[in-house]
Order: sequence, then C-alpha cells, then structure tokens
Amino acid sequence: RVMSRLRRSEHQHQMPTLTIERQSEPPAGVTHVSLSFSLLPSLSDVPLPLKWVTQECVCEILTFFAGSRKFFRSEIRGKAGVACLKGNVIEGAKQILNLGNIPKFEGVVVEAVIGEMLRLPSTEHQQVYYHATMIELCKLQSTIHPPLGAAINYLFDFLPRMQQELSDRLLDWLSFHFSHFDFKWLWSDWSRVSDMPHHALQRRFVHNLLER
Repeated sequence: RVMSRLRRSEHQHQMPTLTIERQSEPPAGVTHVSLSFSLLPSLSDVPLPLKWVTQECVCEILTFFAGSRKFFRSEIRGKAGVACLKGNVIEGAKQILNLGNIPKFEGVVVEAVIGEMLRLPSTEHQQVYYHATMIELCKLQSTIHPPLGAAINYLFDFLPRMQQELSDRLLDWLSFHFSHFDFKWLWSDWSRVSDMPHHALQRRFVHNLLER
C-alpha cells in the first residue's frame, strides 16, 4: 500500500546508478574469514559464533607456536621470550586447553585441529606438527579422547568417498597417533572390514595401518 502511494505521488525521484568496483584486496581492517570445517554431528547444538571464535583461536595458537608470527602485532612478536616458543607443542596445547569456556569444548578443539590437518590443497604447517599437538592434547586432558574417537570413526566411515590425498594424511596421522598410545583402540568397531573384499578401501586402510 505504501509503495502504491509512492508511485502515484506527483514528486518522482530518479535514483542514480551505483557502480561497485571490484577490489583485488580487502579494505584495511577487514580480515579473511575461513570456511568452517564440520565433522562431529554432536556439535550441531553449539552456538555457531562461539564455535567459530573458539576454532579461530585454536588456529591462531597453532600458527603462533609453529613460529609463523607475521600475522601478529609487533608488540606481541617483540615480547621477551617469544622466539623460544617456536615449536613448543606442549605449551601450545596448554594454551589451546585454556580457551575452554563453551559447551562441548573438547569436540570443538578436535574438529579445529583435524580441520587444519586435512586442509586442502595443503596445510599451513607440517603434518607432524598437528600430529604432535593432538597427542599432547590427549595427554593433558583425558576428556579429549571421546570426541577424538568419534571423529576418527566418522573419518573411517567416510574413507570410500575421501580423496586419496586425505586418506593418505589420515593413515599417516593414525599410525603416528596409535603408536604413541600402544595401539589402544576399539578394534572391534572396525572388525567388519575382515568380511570386505581385499581391494576394499577400508580393509586396505586397516591393513596398512597395522603394518606401519
């Protein structure tokens, strides 16, 4: 009704045409927002803003302790003792666990680290850095184990549809991770692979995992 009255008004205004120029770089102060990696259905009830902020903090901590400091303010980079923190995986894991203040925090952390580990086309840091971080997280906080186990099972179920690059990374990670925990795992959950053909991806995956 309002629009119809405006059309009948004696005073008509011609709106100018707006041209928005394409920018090759974002304006100053605007940061890139990365895509969110979702793996655990149990996190669906975690408020997205809280989940996103926490996972971004996890990624920043990983970047900081990996020694990539160019994204941080100069007053942080120049602090005394910062240089010696490069590669300190234990301290990095402690700082990640100190973030905990949201529901299902451990699952959010697991999803963030695995998301970075499986990032395509390449990871920000060396694969072994993520492997070592996950091990330290498990050693420091036992409540990491349940969501990590769920994540591993989801990835295992997804193997037939997974890109070869990702399945290779998954194999490298699990062989490294399981070896640090005496290969303790609920192998009965994967016993079904023994009934699969020898060429089945999941059967070959378990075979290669146990051979490493």
